[in-house]
This record gives sequence, C-alpha cells and structure tokens, in this order.
Amino acid sequence: MRMGQCRWSIVIYFVTLHRNSIIMAAIIATLKDRWMQFRRWQETPYVAPPVSTDESTRCLNCGDTFTGNYCPRCGQTKKTRRFTVHNAVVNFFEVWGLTNSAFLRTVIHLLLRPGRMIGDYLRGHRQPYFPPIRMLFIIVAVFVIVDYLLPQFVPNPQELGDAMNKDTTTADTVFKMVDLWMKEHVAAFLIILHTLMAVINTYLFRKSPRLPSSTIVENFYAQIYICCQMLILGFISMLLTFPFVFHRVDEINEWIGTIVYVLDYKQLYGMSWWGTIWRTAVSFALILAVLMLIYVLIILAYDVYVSPS
Repeated sequence: MRMGQCRWSIVIYFVTLHRNSIIMAAIIATLKDRWMQFRRWQETPYVAPPVSTDESTRCLNCGDTFTGNYCPRCGQTKKTRRFTVHNAVVNFFEVWGLTNSAFLRTVIHLLLRPGRMIGDYLRGHRQPYFPPIRMLFIIVAVFVIVDYLLPQFVPNPQELGDAMNKDTTTADTVFKMVDLWMKEHVAAFLIILHTLMAVINTYLFRKSPRLPSSTIVENFYAQIYICCQMLILGFISMLLTFPFVFHRVDEINEWIGTIVYVLDYKQLYGMSWWGTIWRTAVSFALILAVLMLIYVLIILAYDVYVSPS
C-alpha cells in the first residue's frame, strides 16, 4: 500500500514538474516576444499618423475649403474655436510649445529609446520631437519651481557667506562660490558642460557607424537631449526616494548616470560595447581635466584680483 502511494506521489510530482516547465516555457516565450517587439519599436523611427481626407473644413480666416489640419492658403489650423477658458489655457501653454504631443513623446522616447530618438532627430525626423534647447529651459524652469517649493534642497546663501567669512583657504572659498553659482545658474552650467562634451565626442566618435563625421553642433544637440534625459531621471529619482532621501532634483547617482551615458552612446553612435565604454571613460576624464583646469584658473584669478595682498 505504501509502495503504491509512493509511486503515485512520484508520478504526480513529475506531472506537476512537467506542467510547470510548460508554463515557464510559455512565459519565457511571451517575454522574449515582448522584448523583440520592444527592440523593433526602439529601432523604428516615429511615423506620424496619416491625415484624414474624408471631411473638408472651411477656413474661418480666408474662407477656403480644404482637407487636412491646416489651410494651404493662409496656414490657419482647422481647430480654430471660440475663446473659452479651455482655449485660454491652451493659448498659455502654446507660448511654450506644449500644446501638441511632441513634448510628452520626447520625454517617453528619451526614457525608452534615447540614442535612437536623438539619431532620428539629427537625421531629419524633427517634427515629431520637441526642440532640445527649449526643452532644457522648460525642464530647468520646472526644477527651479520645485526647488523653491522644497527649500531644504537649496543651499542657504547666508550660511554660505558666513562660512566664507571664516578662516578658510582660497580653494575652499572659490569652491563654495562656484558651487553656489552652478546651483543658481543650472541651465547655463549645463549648456557649458555639454558644449565641452560635444567638442570632445565629435573627435572620439567621428568614425561611428550611425553618425559618421558628425559635427560639433550635432553632438551639441545630442548632449542637450541627454542632459534633459538626466534631469528627468533625477526628477523621477527624487520622487521615488522623497520620503527617505533628500537630494536636489538635478542630481542623479554617479553610477546610474555613467550607465545611462554608455547606453545612450551605444544606441546613438552604434559602436561596440567596448568601443563605447572606453570612449565614454575618456570623455569623462577629459571633461574632468578641463573642469579642474578652469577651477585652478579661477583660484589664480581670485588670488590676484580679489584676495587682499
């Protein structure tokens, strides 16, 4: 009797194991299929939906009848409506260029296919995406508002001045001044930093398969988009760690930032993993050397023109 129960237990065990293996194989196959779909989506440039030609619209400005979204004679949109509260809000955001889906689409693509999106933009697919410099200033403006609402993230200039008045070295004083300037002029500092990175990357990635012989301006736009991506990731990180860890919204973990840069450059330039990693490391090292040189020059200038003799 016990022998029979043992055999049945063994049979049930292997049947259950076989069934579980089938279920796991199906799950793995589904995940693999989803991953391949995601990769195909990453590699495919955005294509705007076709314009409907079924209905015609009479232009309220010139009176012409047309099909599509804009009048071919005067250029006025077919969505012209009476002035309402909703229309006033739309007009307010239109000043910033936020009335279409380009901004949200750019944010999503910067998070999911950053290098591919930047490459598409540089190769001429510009209408679907938000302009990089305007996007940078809008994101920085949002972060300034967040920093104002969260004053514990912002350095106190009075405390900084008190600390500078104490017996400190010139290097410490200059470091605090530069740090305060960078926090008060985030957009200017980021543009200067990524301009330097654009110059360096133009020579490091000049033989890349996807962007051969790219110009400094093209790499500058690419770096501004990457800067926007880093700021968005910093904002997401702040939201996720807000109850436990306090940090500025324009800060992100160094290791995460390095990995993101490598992934972005891999998608953007199309080089091998090793080629992308060592070029990214060299780019960071050169940027650090340039910043240190600028820091030393500021210290020398401070000693000559500011410090008492």
